[in-house]
Amino acid sequence: MACLANLRHDIRVLETNFPKTHNRFQIRTATVDEITCRFIGRNGERYDVQANITETYPQSPPIWFSDSDDVGVVGIVGELPNTPKEHYNILYQTKLLIEGLCRLHELEVPVEINALDDALSKRYSFDKISGFILHHCAFGIVVKMNVDPVSEDEDEDDEFHYDMEEETHSTEQKAKEEVDGIDVENLAVLERLKQNQRQSYLKGSVVGSVQATDRLMKELRDIYKSDSFKKETYTIELVNDCLYEWNVRLKKVDKESELYKDMTVFKEKEGKDHILLNFTFKETFPFDPPFVRVFCPVESVIL
Repeated sequence: MACLANLRHDIRVLETNFPKTHNRFQIRTATVDEITCRFIGRNGERYDVQANITETYPQSPPIWFSDSDDVGVVGIVGELPNTPKEHYNILYQTKLLIEGLCRLHELEVPVEINALDDALSKRYSFDKISGFILHHCAFGIVVKMNVDPVSEDEDEDDEFHYDMEEETHSTEQKAKEEVDGIDVENLAVLERLKQNQRQSYLKGSVVGSVQATDRLMKELRDIYKSDSFKKETYTIELVNDCLYEWNVRLKKVDKESELYKDMTVFKEKEGKDHILLNFTFKETFPFDPPFVRVFCPVESVIL
């Protein structure tokens, strides 16, 4: 309960200090699952960044993505998860993001960032007090303190507990279904890819580029959330768990098309109900398109 209440409080801190009208950094949308923010550069350039907050937060950091083609921005976003565990808090992660982007564009850090420091300081103090209370209660000592880092409004606090209880049950019931619109199994794939990429950087055996990797991660994440993927219009398999090579099975097409008729005949003769495509991405993606081959029913090259 406390984790979700703290997260909601932190989101309110972000929305209050960095609203959509802020001239440098804006929280565009925010839920306990995902936060979308926007950084505005010196000349009005707009860079959107998303943070996906998983069920394991704050034991694990938010998963960050960016649509930007700017290598500097992608690099800063890519480094956010590589922080010490005590810096996984969304306030601290956002603080690092703002500072990094301002440094990249040689801009002053907004004064509102001090509010994030204050909130983090209060959270740290509260955690120490909570630890003190729990320690003494274990020895039968009753301690009564009026400490509430989330809200001074009792009704609002009650609402947090009610919502948390409701969402906890919902999470338990849907643990095998979806998180942030993504099937849990596919979310695990994204997490595994991120960890593999991190290990590759540490070993100096990186495949592709930071920019292409970040873009492909976002594309794959969006695909996992799409209705057409969930309806199994097509499926995606990463060849050898490699983000740069996909096998795509196209299963459903327009029933009025000639392709549908051909697929029907193909299924009757060969017993296969899909077209198998192989996508190979370059490190220059998205500036260069993937190389696509048709493996099934007839191997050829799509130009």
